[in-house]
Amino acid sequence: MASDGKSILIGVDFSGGSERALEQAVTLATSLNAHLHVVHVYEPIALVAPEAVLLTGEVQGQIEIERQQRMAMLAEWAMKHVGERVPCTTHVVDGTSLDALLGEIHRLKPELVVVGSHGRGALMRMLMGSVSTALCHRSPVPVVVVPPASQGAPA
Repeated sequence: MASDGKSILIGVDFSGGSERALEQAVTLATSLNAHLHVVHVYEPIALVAPEAVLLTGEVQGQIEIERQQRMAMLAEWAMKHVGERVPCTTHVVDGTSLDALLGEIHRLKPELVVVGSHGRGALMRMLMGSVSTALCHRSPVPVVVVPPASQGAPA
């Protein structure tokens, strides 16, 4: 199946919400005849708190091992949830979630972005932020936010 140059970026964190979002992204990619870019953001402690971590060879080696594990996990996850239904490429990128996803949007130039929502309440969003909300405000392309199962559309 040719993708006519169209693509959809899906951000995943291996949660149940990501699984629901991935199913929606596959449905959209099928109907739009689009390629699916499955993106996972790896946030090593060295990126989150660089002053707290002395990057010795041992720590750098551990970070690389974990990155490789996440790449394998993402490939397996994509095979399980996407399989042969649509053309798919997996990407593991380093950074903070929002910045890394925005970087991939600019690099891959998808027509659409799909992300899942964790369904946190207002207090948790205030304390932790919401990647999906920030992405909606800053993405140069449309963003589809898939709600958690408990907030899905009524039957």
